Amino acid sequence: ACEHAGEADLVTFPDLTRAEIFAKEARSKARAIVVMNCPRKMARIPEDHLSSELSKRGLGGLHPVYFHGWIGPGRWLETVIQSMRWWPERTLFVMVGPVTETYRNSLIALARQVGSEGRLLFLGSVPHDEVFHLAAGAKVGCSLVGDQNDPNWTYSAGAINKRFEFMAVGLPQVANTGIGMAQIIDEPGCGMLADPASPVAVGTAIAKILQDPTLHKDMADGARAAHLATFNYERQFAPLLAQILEWCHE
Repeated sequence: ACEHAGEADLVTFPDLTRAEIFAKEARSKARAIVVMNCPRKMARIPEDHLSSELSKRGLGGLHPVYFHGWIGPGRWLETVIQSMRWWPERTLFVMVGPVTETYRNSLIALARQVGSEGRLLFLGSVPHDEVFHLAAGAKVGCSLVGDQNDPNWTYSAGAINKRFEFMAVGLPQVANTGIGMAQIIDEPGCGMLADPASPVAVGTAIAKILQDPTLHKDMADGARAAHLATFNYERQFAPLLAQILEWCHE
């Protein structure tokens, strides 16, 4: 792609650092616009479907920590499960998305090793709209993503859609540290950053949000405010659409 970048009038990226690196490597003078991977603006939080699902399974009253997306390596799910040692009692780790039987069994085995057997719930794949209803019933979202050996993950602050989907439903989250993450998570006050390789750091962050009602509410409010003001599809695409309209009227 780099060899043809000079032919473009406009290039879009989901992350500012990716755009800067691409421009340098491709020696491109094309205008770059950052369009983060955000959902459509939601005027209101969707109805909670997770609470009823947990009640049907005899798990009502537990505090769900939540993940949705592809369930596989690079999502630091092993760290999250190891971090359950530091979670308060009556918590549950809910995962929504496709998973192979082999990988699922490896996570269950790990939970058994750390004394959290029976506190994992795999809900499988659901229609995309449903993940918002499920996330709306969770207490904390996990958006730890990355691979130290893959630059695409290193520079992925604005590319991981679950971060912004959690914001849309007002779900406080624990996300990985990394380039650009403070601007997305810390500054809007919608969650906490933790070293994704440290079960202690991740577990402590999750526990802090769960155990402090004031902090939880502040982060939930911060998440919704960030979604409505900045991290939504319409706001993110506005500069790109404005440029296209300008060209159409030339």
